[in-house]
Amino acid sequence: MELAFLIIALAVSVFLLYILCRQDFVLLRQNISLSQILDKAIIAIAFAFITGRILFLINNFEISLLHAIRFFHFIKFPGISSLGFFLGASLALWFLMRGKKGILRIFDIFSISFFPLYALSLAFKNYTGELSFVLQIATFILSLLIFIFFLRSHYKYLMRDGSISLILLLVISLDTLFYDYLNPGRHPVLLDLSITQILGIILASSSLVFLVLNQRKLKI
Repeated sequence: MELAFLIIALAVSVFLLYILCRQDFVLLRQNISLSQILDKAIIAIAFAFITGRILFLINNFEISLLHAIRFFHFIKFPGISSLGFFLGASLALWFLMRGKKGILRIFDIFSISFFPLYALSLAFKNYTGELSFVLQIATFILSLLIFIFFLRSHYKYLMRDGSISLILLLVISLDTLFYDYLNPGRHPVLLDLSITQILGIILASSSLVFLVLNQRKLKI
């Protein structure tokens, strides 16, 4: 059931990507076609799922899933890291679109388009304790508010290109920190912190700094 909803969310995200790219005059002005974006999206999504899966396996020490069949068998062996998915997609996009003047705009468009997929994943997270259901609903509602803010900022140009992606990285990093703290199945590797928590701290701090610099139009 969860996989079916996630597949639907992925289809919605691809449709949003199509809509946002087709109507974006900035990309058209820089000769970045819709077909180019969609072609690169297929590669980025595939790479994102692989990196998300790998980070999940490493963080949870699921060595048994390092098998050709088990690794890709999401129905019987579920589990993927949202942080790994974001990092994988970002690295793939940067490599595929490097040299393009509108790359920051492209990052923001992808962040908005695939946010519904991330939002739905929050609703399926299994928190421990009596407040598990409340946390699922609260994080899902909060994600919807963030999504509305992203859309409004994108269409009204309230933020500089790249800022939406940095905010999403900040949100995913904080979510990873919070979830791993409540998840008794995590495996600490340093100072009672898991691998994804350490990454979350580094990326949350970095994204916040770069967000401030980007909004202030400062250069490093």
